[in-house]
Amino acid sequence: MLKLIRIIAWSIAAAICVLVAGAVYEHRNASQQSAQSIVQIGGPFTLTTHMGEPLIDTQLHGAPFMVFFGYTNCPDICPNTLYETTQLLNILGDRGKNLKVLFITGDPERDTPQVLNTYLQSFHTNIIGLTGTPEQIAQVVRNYRAYAKKTPPDANGNYALDHSTAMYLMGRFGTFITAIDPKAPQEKQLETIKRYL
Repeated sequence: MLKLIRIIAWSIAAAICVLVAGAVYEHRNASQQSAQSIVQIGGPFTLTTHMGEPLIDTQLHGAPFMVFFGYTNCPDICPNTLYETTQLLNILGDRGKNLKVLFITGDPERDTPQVLNTYLQSFHTNIIGLTGTPEQIAQVVRNYRAYAKKTPPDANGNYALDHSTAMYLMGRFGTFITAIDPKAPQEKQLETIKRYL
């Protein structure tokens, strides 16, 4: 009788072990699938600054940085966002002295380094204008899961650019941290930025 009880007990224990092992395997498998399903934002690039110098993404490593897509002919969103970003950088002062903000044009045909240089004179010196070939810009837009598309031109050949408005906050080694809504209250934006500086 005692022997039978022991056999039953060992059988139950073995069954529990199998169930636990199966649950652990399923959890690990689900975690791996979840990690693989996360969309990567960001990536390597080589573009030209508003000073006419090449900038490679790895040159930014060592401090968090921000990315914003737009264009110099933008009537409202871009100048407003760059103005408000200038205000944020001024408030951060020395704490934000190493925080670079990349203003990447989605309109490389018109936004040459010279045009960007003139445009950015009104904003904080930590804001770096970036342009490149249409192919380079298209690749960066894809890498950041952003959006930039020309509208149909008018009778004079003028066009606008529909584009993403979010600011991308990137970590010290170019890893995406979070998106910042430029329409959010200034205090909320500052709180998010300070958390990662």
